Amino acid sequence: MIPADLDDDALAVWADARQLEGDVLGEIVALQLAGRAPEGLLQRHAPVLLGPLHGLIVPPGTWEKARLVGVELVGIDPTPVLEGMRSFPSVRTLDFGTHTPLAPERRRVWGHEVARQLREVRFRMPATWLRTYRRELLHAPVQRFVVVLDVGTLAFERRPDGFRLVVAGLHPLVDRAVAHARQALPIREVVRSVR
Repeated sequence: MIPADLDDDALAVWADARQLEGDVLGEIVALQLAGRAPEGLLQRHAPVLLGPLHGLIVPPGTWEKARLVGVELVGIDPTPVLEGMRSFPSVRTLDFGTHTPLAPERRRVWGHEVARQLREVRFRMPATWLRTYRRELLHAPVQRFVVVLDVGTLAFERRPDGFRLVVAGLHPLVDRAVAHARQALPIREVVRSVR
């Protein structure tokens, strides 16, 4: 595991030492520090790098400076992934992938102690389902919810007095989803993204 408190210079020294020992993480860090993408290495070594998460997430996950920071579930049940994330305290983003989780699965996430390390959760769902997520948006211990719709994206960013909503997509369903969100949640600001 990579020490968390290393700046880039110290991380480069750590990477050199690991490479001398034949550790692939050293090579991955060196490539990322040089601004290059180590995707081939990550894919090739995914079974070893992902350990308990291998087969539970879309490989290789999202990596920054050889730290796993984002995972996308392969299946519907998040519990094995949450257990596997204990080995990766650097994970900040949980993406439910193509599965729209049902309420019991969502509650397992919020009730799990590993959920405290998360900063962002991503869902894919129809715009009309947004109201069913009100409780999670209000009470889940994450700073950012990203809801990926068929026609756009809504990013709910937690603020002390409510939410900032960043909207991408120009479609009547997106506008309807924003209206639903404004009715159900304390939205303090709506920003339209031009992406």
